[in-house]
Amino acid sequence: MLNNNLSVIAQWTKEEINDYEDVSVDTVEVSEKSIKEWLILWIMRNQKMRREEIDLDKNIMSYGIDSLTAVTLESDISKQFGFEWHVSSFMLNPTINGLASEGMAYYPSRKALNKNANLLN
Repeated sequence: MLNNNLSVIAQWTKEEINDYEDVSVDTVEVSEKSIKEWLILWIMRNQKMRREEIDLDKNIMSYGIDSLTAVTLESDISKQFGFEWHVSSFMLNPTINGLASEGMAYYPSRKALNKNANLLN
């Protein structure tokens, strides 16, 4: 019997990563670059990764983003930039570069809707 007496012979812990800053839509102009930066920081924070581990042309699913995490990402990015992404975007256009490009395609149409709504008021 072991009698609750086991010795630790090896131990591994993942280092906590805190070298990111949150990007806010209030502090940045919405651009392809700001969307890319926000996505990188989101992956760093939520998937506990380092910036140098993130490739802009790599499928974001390779960073451990599953369908449930993609729903969270969709919600967060839509709130951050003020326009709706559909969760399928993360499956169909699954790189940071692809998502940023898609986001900029949504953004001008969202800006035009807001401008037209302001004209009606």
